[in-house]
Amino acid sequence: MSHFKTLWTWLKWPLALAILGVLIWRNQEGFRHFARQDKHWGYFGLSFVLATVSIFMTFLRWSWLVRALGFHFPLRNACRLGLMGMAVSYVGPGMVGGDSFKAVSIASGQASRRIVAAATVFLDRILGLLALMWVGALGAFISMPTHRQELHLAARWIFWISSGVGTLGLIALMIPAVTRSPLVSWVSHLPLVGRIFSQLLEGVALYQKRPTVLFFATAIAAVGHVMMCSSLYCCAQGLGGWSPGLIDHCYLTPTAEIIGLIPTPGGVGPQELAIQELYKTFPPDDVGIEVAGQAGFLASLAFRLNTMLIAAVGALFYFAAKSEVNDVQRAESTAA
Repeated sequence: MSHFKTLWTWLKWPLALAILGVLIWRNQEGFRHFARQDKHWGYFGLSFVLATVSIFMTFLRWSWLVRALGFHFPLRNACRLGLMGMAVSYVGPGMVGGDSFKAVSIASGQASRRIVAAATVFLDRILGLLALMWVGALGAFISMPTHRQELHLAARWIFWISSGVGTLGLIALMIPAVTRSPLVSWVSHLPLVGRIFSQLLEGVALYQKRPTVLFFATAIAAVGHVMMCSSLYCCAQGLGGWSPGLIDHCYLTPTAEIIGLIPTPGGVGPQELAIQELYKTFPPDDVGIEVAGQAGFLASLAFRLNTMLIAAVGALFYFAAKSEVNDVQRAESTAA
């Protein structure tokens, strides 16, 4: 396993850049077309504002979840660790992801209940994924793609089933009898996933007396995802050409974000490819499929620039606190 981690450390950025390089080479005509057409810079500015607010809403949500359990965790700490986590997703060595970095960081700052504090990071991620499924399910219900209907039918069912099962699961976990059931105990003892599941369960169980915290946090996450979808839509509008509608982006953006979970740095490469291919399924008859794909790729690059600019702020914290980062990485390696 350690050999695989070392190999992936060296391969993840070359793989991401290789995918981007192929996409740039295939979309040369799109760049030339972009250079000729009028740009709407106000949309780019609005896109950056939406992405920034959406990301800081995730920090607010995490801080709220932690403080609901009685921990002292000011919002400024959540923002600092959250921004550093974004930077780690791009520049962190090894397999240490942004969530792992945040979990170890918050745990190391607590005198007791460290596992519970760390579990809030992964609980926050699960709630964020559930909210993403909510947005994708709603977008899939309203959106009207024009090509590859069989692909979209499968994606719709995935969103609908995932959001339904996830919501029912969240409701069930608010019932003490469920979390103490033999089935849950059996899952907690499974290899690999059992320990993570038991830690998450311990964190979730603490919210059983205040279930509105979790559901309100998920609602906040859904609003943040809609803002992120709107950010990509504004990037496309800023290019001055054709793009799918805002509702369509509430379907295609969650789809691309799920594909972006492929463990390249920050999802670079797979997410841009997904947005390009999804744009190709939406053009009207007067817009060619290849032109639509080029528009999607250019919009995805502008969207990526937004998130990388925000991550650059996290990189300043990351390199300014290098000794703290090294301590966290050693603690993560020991825990692993």
